[in-house]
Amino acid sequence: MSNSYRLSFIKYILISLITSLCLSVFFLCANIYAATLSEININKSIQLAFEERDLGDKDRLEGDKLHGSDQYNDCLIIQMAILRSKDSIKDALSPLMIPKNPNKNRNLSICKALHQLVTGSQNFEYERYHRYLHGHRTVAAIFLSFTDLRTSRFILKFIEYGLIFIMFFDGLRKLIFGKFNNAAKTHSENTLQAGSQIIIAIGFFSFYGLEYFGQSFTHGPFAILILIFILFVFQHKLINYDIFNLCVLSSAFGCLAMYFEFLSGPLPLGCAVILGIMSIFWGTEDYSNSIRRTFWVLFTFIFSALACYIFKIALTTYIFDEDIFLQIKNGVALRTGNSSSYNATVNYNIIDVINHLRWNFGNIAWGSNQAGYIIFSFCLAQLFTACYLLTRNFSRNFKWRIFILLLSAAGIFLWYALFINHTIEHSWFMVRLLVWPIIAGWLIWWITAIEFQRNRDTIAEGS
Repeated sequence: MSNSYRLSFIKYILISLITSLCLSVFFLCANIYAATLSEININKSIQLAFEERDLGDKDRLEGDKLHGSDQYNDCLIIQMAILRSKDSIKDALSPLMIPKNPNKNRNLSICKALHQLVTGSQNFEYERYHRYLHGHRTVAAIFLSFTDLRTSRFILKFIEYGLIFIMFFDGLRKLIFGKFNNAAKTHSENTLQAGSQIIIAIGFFSFYGLEYFGQSFTHGPFAILILIFILFVFQHKLINYDIFNLCVLSSAFGCLAMYFEFLSGPLPLGCAVILGIMSIFWGTEDYSNSIRRTFWVLFTFIFSALACYIFKIALTTYIFDEDIFLQIKNGVALRTGNSSSYNATVNYNIIDVINHLRWNFGNIAWGSNQAGYIIFSFCLAQLFTACYLLTRNFSRNFKWRIFILLLSAAGIFLWYALFINHTIEHSWFMVRLLVWPIIAGWLIWWITAIEFQRNRDTIAEGS
């Protein structure tokens, strides 16, 4: 390892560690604040939600635009927002929850347990939920302390769709009315970036399942975060950032992604978006510099996310004096294993992953499984096209750009294959991650079209 590379490695490690430490302190303070909010107000909000049928006793609702398809996780998060002990620090680190099968009654759903909790019709024993940073619980506690569940859901959806519309119309403005530089290369890059912004907005609007998941405390906060991040980098021209600022931004994004990670997809989707954005803002000259920038930005995203998680788990281990790392190791072993959580005799394989995702296409394709088949087939055709383009006589700069986009899409499928148990048993929301392979395919075609136009312009200038 050369001295310059070693110094770079140390520098970006320090950037990640400092960012992670600062945000970990902020997250802990936010969680403590949420843990001290009056549970009485939250309890009243949830009682009202059950009375007005904004919540029901069923955990998972098929194609429900009003309540969302994933009441299971939301009811769990609301439980954690309500339940308190006498120690706010412990509640902030690892909130209380009702065991999934209280009194060994497998017929009692998470949402029904929540209903009985807020009405006081049943007494439960509680346990601590150590595994995550619980940003969702903090968001839920704050919302439900000041407003009701229906209004909270409306606000989340309003922000998400508002950000998508801003992204789309801002990209359209740049594409139609933007005053681009006269230089052909700069003009084509600006056109590429404006068009990419429109494509991403359309992709998230159409295939991120916001109608069924956008109102959820589980999925809404990260949806807002990732849309803000994408809009921010397009507004501030990521290509103009030096690598130090890029890595600080990426580190902060990684920590926030981990804060809202509930094994619902923030980390893999965050990695994919980082790679996709770096490909869009690739540059036209020195591809080796673009590769180096992309590597360090992705590295700081992943390292910062892991550092935030380790900080939290280490502090939790110290406070509770339990072997929480062993619990997490066992949980990861379960979720990456191919054995069913419900039937020890059933082993999953990749075909099962494909089938379970296929059964849930309706959650991201306007409620239609048939539309899902068509779009996913089209997406695969686009990605195979990318593989073909890598074999053709294009510039190395263009090929690297396409390869990075292909890698961003492949990362989603790698996550599916790695967490095979979790992908299958929670396929109704894990299918949402397919939004990025779809967008990546469109971006590959768009970048290829711009490259063809650039080559024609170059030939025309030469003649």
